[in-house]
Amino acid sequence: MKKFIYTMASLLGTKYSLEKQIKQRLFEEEHKLFICLSEINGLDIKKSETKEQMYKEGTKNIRELLSITQYYSSLEKKKSKKVSESIELETSAESIRQELRDITEDIKILEKFKEKQYEAYLSELKREQDKEIDDLLTYKITATR
Repeated sequence: MKKFIYTMASLLGTKYSLEKQIKQRLFEEEHKLFICLSEINGLDIKKSETKEQMYKEGTKNIRELLSITQYYSSLEKKKSKKVSESIELETSAESIRQELRDITEDIKILEKFKEKQYEAYLSELKREQDKEIDDLLTYKITATR
């Protein structure tokens, strides 16, 4: 009895390996995006605190108000850079997700092909077994005559 051998086993194994690598890259990219969004949130909090401080200080001390204004501006610039970075990270994560969808689709196709190949193997095996049984029956019938 011959053993089932999937002809595209190495390709399927490679696709599984690629899927694992892509999932890892996606995890890392989404982690970077999460950190970036957290930093943006932190900058927003600092901005609102600074704005409150500006309103509390009023015009008591012009130098202090000027330094708070400059600090607020620097927070705005940092936020702007982080927003740009988050957009790039989101774009990158989306392209990685697309890669993952593509590789997953390839894997599904290869697995379906494997199932069909296994079904063909089973039907061939059944034909061989039926032929052997027929040969045995034919031999017994001709041997008894």
